[in-house]
Amino acid sequence: VLGFLAMWFAFCCLFGPLEVAADCIPCVGPCLGDAIQTIACCVSCLPGCACALGVIGIVWVAMRPMVGIPLILFFLVTLCGFVGYKVYRKNQAGEARSCDIVEPEGKPEGVADGDIALEA
Repeated sequence: VLGFLAMWFAFCCLFGPLEVAADCIPCVGPCLGDAIQTIACCVSCLPGCACALGVIGIVWVAMRPMVGIPLILFFLVTLCGFVGYKVYRKNQAGEARSCDIVEPEGKPEGVADGDIALEA
């Protein structure tokens, strides 16, 4: 239990600079900093749990393989989920960049180079 809490706390501390940066915003900074701290605490629970189960699973594989193997499998499934999500987001960002705006090649009749054409 202490190892899990230590991992969770460590992942919460990774978001510390974001909290401080939000606190520097005038008027709404303290409220925004507290909101970021709360969200960071909730978000960091899953990776903290996965890392703790990975370490616990490695130790249990040496002592009792029937207990350690499911813990390692849960860790690997969670890790694959994180990697899959990262690849998915990277592909979405690549698709968003590839959707360029294509301008028409020809100009409407009666429009000079510097004029702006308005369609009715």
